[in-house]
Amino acid sequence: MRVYIDKLEERIQSQDQEISALNTALADTEHKLDTTRQDLNASRAFVSSEGTADAQHLIKGLRELNSAIDDFAFRFMQEVLPDSATSKEVSKDGLEGLGKSFHGAAKISTFINIAYARKACVGDFIHPFICYALCIRLIELVYDPFVPGMNKEESSIFKEIYAMVHRNEIQERSARWRAITYAHSQPHRNNNLFCEKAADDFLHRMVKAIEPLIGADAVTFDHAKKEVGDAVKSVFLEAVKLQDKAQTGYMSFDYVPFVPGLDQPFHPAYMETAQDVRQGGKGKNSMAVLNLGLGMQAWKSVVKEDKSVGKDVNIALKAPVLCGNWNPSA
Repeated sequence: MRVYIDKLEERIQSQDQEISALNTALADTEHKLDTTRQDLNASRAFVSSEGTADAQHLIKGLRELNSAIDDFAFRFMQEVLPDSATSKEVSKDGLEGLGKSFHGAAKISTFINIAYARKACVGDFIHPFICYALCIRLIELVYDPFVPGMNKEESSIFKEIYAMVHRNEIQERSARWRAITYAHSQPHRNNNLFCEKAADDFLHRMVKAIEPLIGADAVTFDHAKKEVGDAVKSVFLEAVKLQDKAQTGYMSFDYVPFVPGLDQPFHPAYMETAQDVRQGGKGKNSMAVLNLGLGMQAWKSVVKEDKSVGKDVNIALKAPVLCGNWNPSA
């Protein structure tokens, strides 16, 4: 009898494990279906005009880029930082040092103050900080210039000409000019070399920025490059690939990655967050305090009733943000 009971218990345990595995698989499938449904809903307004090469492909590509940004930040925290550093609380001196060493830290002062007030661990602080810093660098190097890596002076000329074309021509004509000019303005562009330099520069900036938080020489550039150099280079490569596709393959709309301004109320029309944020709230907890990923605008030239050319702007993908009710220990 005892043997029979033991076998019955083993069978029950095995079935419980199978049920648990099936539930996990079901949850993963539901998540994938939900993501696909969001992509389809977001692109529905553009599908009819873009034909087979519709916005869904760009939306999917940008979602994957945002995931790569988040994965890189996690790997940086796990593989580059010493374990002893990630678990200790951020210090006032460390955050002030980061503010001095990181260009543009004033823009995220609210996030820095929240991290200190809520006694965030270094690891909890660095993960979203890396996401933010990488998003801003992608905008500066890949998406703001007329062509990724183009110097500011040359880029300004092309962008001014394109703005003039856009003001005076219908979307199909201005977009055709954009696609042809983009493809031929830098015919000898070396994306691999550009992305390698951009990745090295970014790692230099991050190592310098976090040094006040974790201690001098706790992390070196050489160590960071060895551990995650290829990962951050691949992020830049994917960003350039996405921009090349958007600028040369899409005529009915101009697709432009963006990050929202910070220290403003969370706006569900162009922001998204995993936090429970009250829509329209004006308190600090409802403010967007940090960018965690990129969003995407879709805009085009339209002919108004008075025959002048205007601009129609839509949000193809909302930008993920961190809000003021962030709980570092959650």
